[in-house]
Amino acid sequence: MKSALKHTVTKIAPNGDKLVIDIRIGDESLNRANGHADFSITGSMHEKRGNGWEREPYMCGCVHEAILEHAPELAPFVALHLSDQYGAPMYATGNGFYFLTKNDDRKGRTRREVCKEHLRATDAEMDVIEKAEDEGHFAVLIESLGLPSRWKVEADAAIAQIEAWTGEKFDFTPTRTNFKQVSEEQKAQTLALVNSGYYAPAKVQERKEQDEKERKAARIAAVKKDAAEKIQKVKEGLSVDLFMESIGYGEKFKWNWIYYNHTNAIAFNPWNHVQPASDEVIQRTKEAAQRNPKKLPKGIKVEVKA
Repeated sequence: MKSALKHTVTKIAPNGDKLVIDIRIGDESLNRANGHADFSITGSMHEKRGNGWEREPYMCGCVHEAILEHAPELAPFVALHLSDQYGAPMYATGNGFYFLTKNDDRKGRTRREVCKEHLRATDAEMDVIEKAEDEGHFAVLIESLGLPSRWKVEADAAIAQIEAWTGEKFDFTPTRTNFKQVSEEQKAQTLALVNSGYYAPAKVQERKEQDEKERKAARIAAVKKDAAEKIQKVKEGLSVDLFMESIGYGEKFKWNWIYYNHTNAIAFNPWNHVQPASDEVIQRTKEAAQRNPKKLPKGIKVEVKA
């Protein structure tokens, strides 16, 4: 009994190049880290050179297109790539619902097509699954269609094939799986929602419209808040400019000080290339600020730029 099995298949392409394919179930270190054994199928393509092949491949890794082209009989293993020993796809529910609800992928496949490939589902099953409105509903639909049972049948057949190739028996007791079984409570809650019409098209559309209204209101509120903050900063800057002008340190000393609204401070001598303001000017400004607090932003400081 082994917790990890590997079988290697070699194929020669029509042009003479060699494709080396590694098929695995389990990895001793990853089994412990993940809590379950996973399938993987990877390959490396080596260029024909004289009587042999280049040692270093010109492509390697998940070269599934090449594997399917030169070894189509391994398609079941390509479909199971990264699925666990029960055949459940990686993050079956989380990834599946994400694929179903995100934008179409960069290869031009639709959301439905990506989700279908991930779940290894049929078109008829996708007609049901794509009605899911949330992850809980998605998981219940997957289980109600019997996908986990079929995944296990596919995985058992693949493991049996690897065992036949290697002459070894696979055995690993997982602590978890990629698909968490739906609890009876969750099933009951989802069924209650279905029976109440919560997932009816009209209700779904109503929720979408309400969600959009709320998102729009939030965006408008954010725009107004940002504008109000900017207006407040302008007002604070104006009050400082008017104050400095009123005590005689406006235009005449404009290169000797600056107002930092992020620290709420009048900073003297911010630039090294300008004749610095005298200690007397700085002290008078501090005293004037203390005498006229209402003319300035609350809590303002007068300091010398370090």
